[in-house]
Amino acid sequence: MLGRGAVAGVAGTVVMTAFQKFVEMPIAGRSDGYAPADFAEKVFRLAPGPPAARRRLNNATHLALGTMWGAAYALAVRAGLRVREPWRRCSSRFTPETCC
Repeated sequence: MLGRGAVAGVAGTVVMTAFQKFVEMPIAGRSDGYAPADFAEKVFRLAPGPPAARRRLNNATHLALGTMWGAAYALAVRAGLRVREPWRRCSSRFTPETCC
């Protein structure tokens, strides 16, 4: 189960990153963000490197965090902490009163 969670985390990270890079960023007109690299540099006390190295660190950290969150979700599900999906108990008429 933990492995499936990690794989789901990788898949989700790849899909979300692709959407962000090829759809959202061109529409918004913004450039790449380096929050994952900033995080890794702060946590591991790394000095900022050259741009190519920083891009690699950014991508690796981004993927590692997505994998970690997928694995963490799998552990939460295994521990019985899964939140019930409100749409599973909805009637045919989807309204907040009947579904939430």
